[in-house]
Amino acid sequence: MLRRISFKRIANILFSKDIDENEKEAKKNMKKERQPMKPLTKNTEIKEIKDSSLFYIPLSQHIGSPSIPIVEIGDYVKKYEKIGDASGSISANIHSPISGDVVDVVDHFIANGKKIKTIIIANDFQNKEADLTKRELRDLKSIKKDEIFKIIKEAGIVGLGGAQFPTHVKYDIKFRKVETFIINGTECEPYLTSDYSVMKNFTKEILRGLKVIQKLLNPKEIVIGIEEENKELIEIFEKKYRMKKNLK
Repeated sequence: MLRRISFKRIANILFSKDIDENEKEAKKNMKKERQPMKPLTKNTEIKEIKDSSLFYIPLSQHIGSPSIPIVEIGDYVKKYEKIGDASGSISANIHSPISGDVVDVVDHFIANGKKIKTIIIANDFQNKEADLTKRELRDLKSIKKDEIFKIIKEAGIVGLGGAQFPTHVKYDIKFRKVETFIINGTECEPYLTSDYSVMKNFTKEILRGLKVIQKLLNPKEIVIGIEEENKELIEIFEKKYRMKKNLK
């Protein structure tokens, strides 16, 4: 049986002050009761995932043009060896994360549904590393900016945001000036604490990276954004900063 309700009664219900106040009170209580989810993951230890026997390495892990494969089927590659050359003005080099034999170079699907040229490497689990030039932070003063950009480009460093913009392009600001350089350490997702783990466990490496940024961009100030619930990181950064007196 249908119940007839007048528009006037509906309007009174919708615009009832009592209902509005009750809704506000409910939201207030909900906010009090809502517990943060991040403590479930933020104190979890970082663990290494076991390597797979086969690695599919797409040659497009960045915005811009895909890399060009510089290895062939049957080649043996070492860990950190370059296997893809940057192409075009916006692109990035690709390196092997393992040592092993190249078993195929094919077009393979990636997460966005596109097919990308992909190098497949059979892992030999030896982790033999390519010969790399080791540099110390104290050498930074003697290295020119152009050389640093070449090092960054050769390493294939890209941003970790959605665009994965090549760093050697992004930081090449020519004659423009930077007032404030912001490191965004905030994470909006309820369980995501990867940035927190990086800042907590690799503080020294972040501070070293800031010295390189200072050299390249010369910002007037550097700001690290930290969430209120992660304010214990402030003490960790201050402690590491004091231990590294040359870091200013």
